[in-house]
Amino acid sequence: MKMNTKIALVLGIAALTAATATAAPGHGNVDSVHFAIKTPLVDTGVEPGSSGSISANEVRNHGTIDNQKLDVSVSGLSQNTTYDLVATPGGGTVDLGTFDTDDNGKATLHFVTSKNGKTPKNKIALPDGFEVATVTQLDVLNGGSASVLTTDGSTPTSVTYSVKRTLTGDGGETGKLQINANTKKTKFSLTAAGLQPDTDYTLFINGAQDETVTSDSKGKLNIKAATTLPTNILDLNSVELRDSTGTIVILSTTLP
Repeated sequence: MKMNTKIALVLGIAALTAATATAAPGHGNVDSVHFAIKTPLVDTGVEPGSSGSISANEVRNHGTIDNQKLDVSVSGLSQNTTYDLVATPGGGTVDLGTFDTDDNGKATLHFVTSKNGKTPKNKIALPDGFEVATVTQLDVLNGGSASVLTTDGSTPTSVTYSVKRTLTGDGGETGKLQINANTKKTKFSLTAAGLQPDTDYTLFINGAQDETVTSDSKGKLNIKAATTLPTNILDLNSVELRDSTGTIVILSTTLP
């Protein structure tokens, strides 16, 4: 999920070209994403004095969600009143359902998705196919469908984001992408092998040229930083290694 400084990893991602692919699941291949975020729900002015918070976690391996959870807490709303919780992923809105506040105008919701499909007691199942890491906004709506609390524009209290991914190209090229980030710093590395020796290659971040690097005499290279990474790492949606002209994609992956 990301904030705007959003609450989620945006999915406006181009499809992989036929010449490149991320590695398929298998022995020795790595494909994992770990994501966690905490962010406030801010008062839109419809119900002044209301507030809330959200925390979300997701663990995904080889494209499959192992587990994820979304916790929502609200207060200062009208007492004993029904509200609706709506999420906005990259492709539209998803209604997560209604809830009622208590005598003090408070409510706490715990959403989960587990690999075995079982929903623990006192938890709410997230919709099939729903992924917290693709959410760009969450809103609490009143009976008139007006947003009273929203994540839009709020700055996350904390974010941790980790990616480890093995990449392969159709020409036998291989690579490994690693990203570790929080609200203070980001560590980025991309290693590649099976390239043409002593040849220039260009790194692209989110479709924009970052820097040109040269493979060694064995066709290997090691990129330890990217200068054009977005300020908010959750806005990173694609990493590509292209030829020196920037037109042929050698290795590529989309995020999350």
